[in-house]
Amino acid sequence: MPDVGGGDFAVDEYFGVRTVEQPFSVAGQRSPAASVQQFHSLEAYIGMLTAAGFVVTGLWEPHPSQAQRQQNSWWDDNFVRPLFLLVECGLRG
Repeated sequence: MPDVGGGDFAVDEYFGVRTVEQPFSVAGQRSPAASVQQFHSLEAYIGMLTAAGFVVTGLWEPHPSQAQRQQNSWWDDNFVRPLFLLVECGLRG
């Protein structure tokens, strides 16, 4: 499995499906089961949406502002790449 937490990975791995399983903690309690995420390329995500009859109407990658980064170094330490992709869609036709 590629190191998706902080290391680089090859382009071939980007275009494939990546599955990550990891435990998580809430209020100091470790989850009884791992959280499982699947990652696909942007091309694959958009293809799935359009094949299901959706039209993409907006796309955002939320990120901290320059002011937030200057005020708190946590952002630079923990937001080394975009963590979220928000896609807005509507039904075709």
